[in-house]
Amino acid sequence: MTAGTLVATGYLPGILFLIIHNAIFLGRFVLLFHYTTHNNTVPILTAYTGWIISPFFGLPFDTYRYHHIYMHHSENNQLPWDTTTTLPYQRDNFMHFLFYWMRHALGVSFELPYRTFMRRSAWDAGVLVTKLGADLYLKYFLY
Repeated sequence: MTAGTLVATGYLPGILFLIIHNAIFLGRFVLLFHYTTHNNTVPILTAYTGWIISPFFGLPFDTYRYHHIYMHHSENNQLPWDTTTTLPYQRDNFMHFLFYWMRHALGVSFELPYRTFMRRSAWDAGVLVTKLGADLYLKYFLY
């Protein structure tokens, strides 16, 4: 493909957007999101990052807290209840990274509600499933 073909088909603006989005904004957003999840000193900022900004970074509405605080920290990165732990994987092995990434990408939508139901409450699990379902619904109909 030539540069003219990329522009004419609309791929070049998309590629540039992804490069700029990930190179400039992703790290800053993750830092802000992580901080506001741990320190809810400004509740409106916490709500804004969870409900408004996070979908633009591919995260479902207000679900990071369930994964990071309720599962990762409360289970201390230990199996079997922290299903996204990195402990069984060798961190300098690219294949281990791919296995971890695929398991997280494909399994977290099922494992996190199950873990929330088993370790927190049916109500929290229901709220989480509702948020995940609303995210899928909106992505489907807005795409």
